[in-house]
Amino acid sequence: MKSCLCALIFGLLGLGLLTGIEAKAQTGQTRIYTDVTATHVPADARLHALDAVMLDADGDGHLDVAVAVEYGPNRLYLNDGQGRLTYRPGAFSNGRNDNEHVRAADFNGDGIMDLFLSPKMMKSTIYSLATAAAVLPT
Repeated sequence: MKSCLCALIFGLLGLGLLTGIEAKAQTGQTRIYTDVTATHVPADARLHALDAVMLDADGDGHLDVAVAVEYGPNRLYLNDGQGRLTYRPGAFSNGRNDNEHVRAADFNGDGIMDLFLSPKMMKSTIYSLATAAAVLPT
């Protein structure tokens, strides 16, 4: 859980969700952050997210977030370019999943990023962002 939290914090930095003043190590200054999670990330107390990956899912040049969810539909959060994430229901199947891992890569060699979702006890699925459909079940 700690590694997932650290990855999320670094991811939020990359998305611009945590903003602040640049650090100057030689002068002893530290970076000051403003936590904008409450205004930029949709909250869901029932969500059991186990893994997340950042990628440009919609091709707009901004990093979006795909989330592997245990006991619910996997989620895609689109970045509006200002660091605000919006949940996109139905981006993956709406069925209940038991996914623990998500990875992004061009698995089918078409030049467009794909997502690999790995459940604990069922078959894994690769989603092609080119067609927005599940392909190449493993």
